Amino acid sequence: MSFKFSYIITIALLFVSSALCMAQKITLKSPVKFLALGDSYTIGESVGAKENWPHQFIDSINASGIEAENPVVLATTGWRTDDLMNAINDSHLASNFNLVSISIGVNNQYQGKPFSLFETELPVLFGQALRHCNNDTTSIFFVSIPDYYFTPFGLSSKKGKTNSTELDQYNTFMNQFAEKMHVPFIDVTSISRNRDEHLTAKDGLHPSAFQYSKWVSEMLKSIKW
Repeated sequence: MSFKFSYIITIALLFVSSALCMAQKITLKSPVKFLALGDSYTIGESVGAKENWPHQFIDSINASGIEAENPVVLATTGWRTDDLMNAINDSHLASNFNLVSISIGVNNQYQGKPFSLFETELPVLFGQALRHCNNDTTSIFFVSIPDYYFTPFGLSSKKGKTNSTELDQYNTFMNQFAEKMHVPFIDVTSISRNRDEHLTAKDGLHPSAFQYSKWVSEMLKSIKW
């Protein structure tokens, strides 16, 4: 292979890599109309209504000078992927959101559902989300599943560290799917893997408002300002 040809190939690969990196940034369009899809980690079980991460996220965006409407949160404690899919179908949500997050899967794992269901249903959820943001893939991002093994509740679980291993499997698939779709994947799992009591809500299981603020800080790093 000639030096010139090799150089052209290298530049081409760098260009593709750069394009992918740009595609994997959260893109904001003002005014931000945000739909947060998920479960207890999205609705903010055991924290105040305005202390969950979607509200903190929008507050941070507004504070930056970008206009953002109050988030619409479609999430319920205990929901699996199939529950969220059904809720979206029954919700009559608008189709003009310009930012949508997907955070789901912990209850599939906790309830012992086959992992193959998650592999099948996450792409369906992605397709549903697309319909509510005018089929714009730059308007969607995934949020990883936190690791509840590091909470007082998780430490008392009979499965122990097995939960962490299984959650890694879920997050790995979500991350790989996000890369395939060229959309951002926000890793909050590493933040949750800390036994600091300030990171856990009073129920001993769910994230505290303080931990959610750390999630938001991670999300802000992924915004294409």
